[in-house]
Amino acid sequence: MTENSKKTILLVDDERDIVELTRMRIASLGYNVILAYDGEEALERIREKHPDLVLLDVKMPKLDGYQVCKTVKKDPELKIIPIILFTASSGLVTELSDRALELGAAACIKKPFDSKELSEQIKKLIG
Repeated sequence: MTENSKKTILLVDDERDIVELTRMRIASLGYNVILAYDGEEALERIREKHPDLVLLDVKMPKLDGYQVCKTVKKDPELKIIPIILFTASSGLVTELSDRALELGAAACIKKPFDSKELSEQIKKLIG
């Protein structure tokens, strides 16, 4: 598979250590990975790159993951891009699942990620 034929995943999180670890995991599965570190930057990347999937943290500066998801899902050109929302707050997981699905997210997972769960979700959504 050439670099240009690989599917692209946008990874969005304001915690740089998590971004780097997760980027390496996703790249090892054979995907291109682009990065953003806050909600505004995420929207810019989504609009300019049209990634195949967005892996989006809920708690971030500027715009949170919910706001980004809602904005993407309202845009006719972008709404087909699947979004996986995630959070480290264990108390938010059930609330996250309900709200994420209401906003149009394809899935939600808890971090730290279980590598197998993350890989299965990605493969299920974009192959």
